[in-house]
Amino acid sequence: MFQKVIDENLALVLNMPHFADELFALSIKNKEHLKPWFPWANDLKCVQDTKTFIYSQLQGLAKGEILSCLISYKRKIIGVCDLHKISQKNKKASIGYWIDKDYEGQGLASKAVGALIEIAFKELGLKKLSIYAQKENIKSQNLAQRLAFKKVALLEAHLFMNGEFKDFYLFEKVKQ
Repeated sequence: MFQKVIDENLALVLNMPHFADELFALSIKNKEHLKPWFPWANDLKCVQDTKTFIYSQLQGLAKGEILSCLISYKRKIIGVCDLHKISQKNKKASIGYWIDKDYEGQGLASKAVGALIEIAFKELGLKKLSIYAQKENIKSQNLAQRLAFKKVALLEAHLFMNGEFKDFYLFEKVKQ
């Protein structure tokens, strides 16, 4: 099983079906916290929804389009970070992430996303990474900026979410 050890307590592990119960419980625990940023949080009904999501991520992995990882802290799943829209042709991908509200502000998401960036640039040979952060999601914007992503655009009415159009900032990081 793929695992990227970050430090003695923190690691990225491949999102696999045997984590479905733990990931579902974490998602339900954080449902209200996640709903403003992730519309899928409204649709979580049962563990099978999480299994279906994991299987779709594994299909994307097999196609080389997605690398979905769980953030493990002291052997407990506390969040998710992924590379998606991977294009080997264009050497680029987007990054997504979320962390249990109880673990925010400890630098764990930044470390996890930092490790994912290392995988993207060093192991996958990508050249450019993007983060899309809702205009209202200051914590996500701060994470991108802490990791030296450059704010390149405001995307007005970028996505229709929770009954309204949302503006997003686009952040990019190019491998030097």
